[in-house]
Amino acid sequence: MIKGKFLLTAVLALFLASCGDDEAPQGADGAEVKFTAGFVPMQTAGADTRLTTNDNWAGLADRTVAIEIDGIVKPYTVDEMGNLTSSDPFYWGDKTELTVNAWYPYNEGVKPEIPVVKADQSGSGYWESDHLEVVTQDVPFSASDISFRHRNTQIVCDLNSTLPGVSYNNIIIKYLNLQNVEKGTVVRATAKGKALIVPQTITAGTEFMEVTLPDERTYTYILEEDLTLGQGIAKGMELEVSEDGINVTFKDLSSWDMSEDSLEGNTIENKPEMGTDNSWNGGASEEMDGNTIENKPVTGGSGAWDSSKSEDWEEKQPIDEN
Repeated sequence: MIKGKFLLTAVLALFLASCGDDEAPQGADGAEVKFTAGFVPMQTAGADTRLTTNDNWAGLADRTVAIEIDGIVKPYTVDEMGNLTSSDPFYWGDKTELTVNAWYPYNEGVKPEIPVVKADQSGSGYWESDHLEVVTQDVPFSASDISFRHRNTQIVCDLNSTLPGVSYNNIIIKYLNLQNVEKGTVVRATAKGKALIVPQTITAGTEFMEVTLPDERTYTYILEEDLTLGQGIAKGMELEVSEDGINVTFKDLSSWDMSEDSLEGNTIENKPEMGTDNSWNGGASEEMDGNTIENKPVTGGSGAWDSSKSEDWEEKQPIDEN
């Protein structure tokens, strides 16, 4: 009987020791992969510029991010500080470095080859059109930071009006003949003329912008030169409104400026020590990846796009002044 008690006690001790090992902190062989998600600093015209205070994970209705490792995709939840957690996380196993792909929104675990943006971005459609990605970033065990970049082009329109009563609050700005719009080819801009569109080249001769004034006069602009819109790039326009009509001038912006948008939260900025293959460079060439698309209007046309110079557009007559 005493011998049996000793045997039972030994078995119980081994069982408790085993449970204790499962709850104890683990090393690289069995630790959970814990990510922190930030944003790649924008590079334009060869200069590094800090992303603005609103380029963060605050204010999202959908917080599910897709993480892919070794061909397996798992949903992670991101908080406002960029911390990623999952009910079914990845584990390091015997690895000390992982190659990670990631994207937002989760899209049922499937990354769209080319994003689709909302047609009406005057409200929540603007934020719902922002697509983010991490492309084959090597993540070491010592620092599990992953850095997202924007897959869209941001258009920013600065209004300068000499007409009394004309402001952002009472004009409608639309961008025309665009590809990969959820409904059709037209995007209605935000109340301040901003829009997120898919990177693409729009050829000369294309009707690109429509402006409707408070008195219902509508003006349309036609590109005289090809317009190339790159991934992660902010493209600025100056819209002048006067008694003579409207005039638009394009310019390159030094950063993706969301400082006036209505999200609040703490800025998250990662600067990982990535190799050449993993670094994001949206430099002076405004190059885009293989997902770039091109619009070619029936009217055709040609023209060399020079991103180093401003592009002036010629005024067109109103479509309808009635």
